[in-house]
Amino acid sequence: MDFLQKYLLLNLSKYVVEFLDLLCHPKKFLALKNGNPDEELDRALIFMGLSFAIGVALNGALTTQITWTEFLFVRPVWFLLYIVILAAALRFSWLCVGACAPFLGFLVTFLYYMGVLTVMVCAVLAPLEAIFKHFDPTGYGKFIDLIHFRSAQHRDALSSPWLAAPISGILLVNIMELAWTVAVWGAYRKLTDASRLRSFLAFVIFSFLERIVTVIFVFFFLILF
Repeated sequence: MDFLQKYLLLNLSKYVVEFLDLLCHPKKFLALKNGNPDEELDRALIFMGLSFAIGVALNGALTTQITWTEFLFVRPVWFLLYIVILAAALRFSWLCVGACAPFLGFLVTFLYYMGVLTVMVCAVLAPLEAIFKHFDPTGYGKFIDLIHFRSAQHRDALSSPWLAAPISGILLVNIMELAWTVAVWGAYRKLTDASRLRSFLAFVIFSFLERIVTVIFVFFFLILF
């Protein structure tokens, strides 16, 4: 038990340092990680895993309570499927413009990119959703039932003034996601050694595919869970 606690504390301390370094200097940080992707893959996987755990913990603590089964199995599997398909979409976007790079370099960069993005999304949406839940618990409950397709008779929840909080959060998250993708995109361009035009075209393709994949996954998540 002592060993496990020390291991978790060590990885958490490394995680915080890496998170701040990546957030402040994304291109420089990822260039260093891609210098030896074989050795950095394990660290990137740990970073992604901790980011996911933090995101789920934030969401569970501030908004909807989830079971241990959902925390340990259902959501990780669903999220893993999402990032695998998203990674494939990213790879496909670059292949469409005739650019390619070693798979491990792409994977390490993508894991760090998604790790920060996951925390950013949950850190914004969870508190704003919690505001709606706190000030209008009845409307919040009806809204959750409505968006999870449990009841079509709770449309009156859409008239709650506190619904503006999560909606503004969604808009803010989209802006942050775009800004973060732009900030990290240079690391992919360096990996592929592509021209600015090819890089821009790959960015457009990926942005389009990412929207489609995310909407589909959110839709089925709301239906199934």
